[in-house]
Amino acid sequence: MASLRADGRGPLDFREVDVERHVLPQTYGSARVVVGGGLGRGTEVLCAVTASVGEAVGGACGDVEVLAEWSPATRDREDDRSRQRRGDALTRRLRDALEPWRKSAAPSLHVAAALAWRVAVDVVVLADDGSALEAASIAVRAAVASAELPATEAVAGEDAATAFALAPATAAPLTLDVAKLPVVVAVHVLGGAFAADATADERVDATLSVAVAEDGTLGATDVLFGTFPPGDLAAAIAAAPAIATPLLAAAVAAT
Repeated sequence: MASLRADGRGPLDFREVDVERHVLPQTYGSARVVVGGGLGRGTEVLCAVTASVGEAVGGACGDVEVLAEWSPATRDREDDRSRQRRGDALTRRLRDALEPWRKSAAPSLHVAAALAWRVAVDVVVLADDGSALEAASIAVRAAVASAELPATEAVAGEDAATAFALAPATAAPLTLDVAKLPVVVAVHVLGGAFAADATADERVDATLSVAVAEDGTLGATDVLFGTFPPGDLAAAIAAAPAIATPLLAAAVAAT
């Protein structure tokens, strides 16, 4: 099929994706993702992973909380309420996509007795020229892959339920397995065909988001805009893994 895009890309071609990890030294993990260029062009997302020890969930599990927001610099004419709504929608979509991974990771965050790591994953969209959802999910995967939490050990104390200490500096840090942590891709209907990575200037007729893990497992699926006939919906979902494969790899291949 001939290119449908003004920039010469094929329908399912993604723009260049640049991923850099360890960009925020005062966090346990971080990543910066740029889709389609930088310096005022393309889409740019920053993600930071922080954590604190708190009460365990369900007796012996930690938790991972995701929060996303849009920087005021993304859209000059957008007011605070509009940015809040966009941030809330992005937060909800990321949480839905990450929920299976979040549940599988929770037991590994146990510290001691009634304590566990409570991990915060904060996402900020710094520039938006389309595919902010994809860029945010790549940033989350890259930041979590880079995260190293201090090793801990239980210690004897007056309250055995809450007694712990940081392990010696030589102890291996706690890392989180991202094999099941998906990226989210959007499949658009553009010019009567499926397309990936629509820019802000491209006018799409419908958009579907699909969470895709490394092994091809499909997760949360949501029609974000427009309508898909049943047959087209199945075909759009089937197109998602091929779009996601290089994005999944880019997140963990970053330095």
